[in-house]
Amino acid sequence: MRARTKLFWLPVLFAFLFIQACSDDDQEMSREEVLLGTWTIQSSALTDYSITASGLTLTKDNVAGSPFEAMAKEFEESLAVLADSIFPPNTVITFNDDNTYLLTNPSSSDPYQDVWALSSDEQNLTIDLDNDDVSNLIFDIKELTASKLGVVLTLDENDINLAEDGGDELPVDDFTIEYTFDFTK
Repeated sequence: MRARTKLFWLPVLFAFLFIQACSDDDQEMSREEVLLGTWTIQSSALTDYSITASGLTLTKDNVAGSPFEAMAKEFEESLAVLADSIFPPNTVITFNDDNTYLLTNPSSSDPYQDVWALSSDEQNLTIDLDNDDVSNLIFDIKELTASKLGVVLTLDENDINLAEDGGDELPVDDFTIEYTFDFTK
């Protein structure tokens, strides 16, 4: 009888231990809490672009073989360089809990500080800039873990004036440029 009693309590003990092992003593962190800290750029890339000029739309995928291929390749190269100018290699950004950030990169001796915010659904990260050309950058968060941050930045004619940036040879109606940036903590 005693053996049956012990056997009866064995599954109960295992169930109790299983429930305890599965319970999470740590509260799940919000995306904002995960974002706090120091991140170092690992990669930046021009992901895609679409340009409509004089009724013709060129994209990264359809420019090959078009009469505009040579000009588009030069434009694509300048767009790729812009990715590295946004976050040069070895750039470090620290997000503070008072919604300020500190950005340091090897191409500038002075760190840059301003404010950041997450959207209410925590899917977009806005970084304010004190810049005449662009007032802020809005990144879509594609990945955010304790050690990885991946964001996508989409720019269009509302963000950058191509005519002021030397793009006045071609009458551009509208455009979008997409960059991907990956950071590690």
